[in-house]
Amino acid sequence: MTVFHVCDSLDALTPHDVLAAGQTGPHSVAGSGAPYLLVPTTRCRAFDSTFGSRRRASVTSDAA
Repeated sequence: MTVFHVCDSLDALTPHDVLAAGQTGPHSVAGSGAPYLLVPTTRCRAFDSTFGSRRRASVTSDAA
C-alpha cells in the first residue's frame, strides 16, 4: 500500500517527494521515539497535479 501525505491546504506529497526533500527530525525522549522526516511546505504539490483532476461521469439519457 502506498501512503500519500495530504496537508491542511489539500496540497499533497508523494513518498518520493518526502524521501527526496525530507530531513530527519529531532529525536524525542517522549513517545515511541519513531523516526520522522521534516519536509518544507514549499515541496508540496497541488492535489490535482499529484492525483489528476476529477473525472465527471457523463450524463446520458435513456430516453429514445
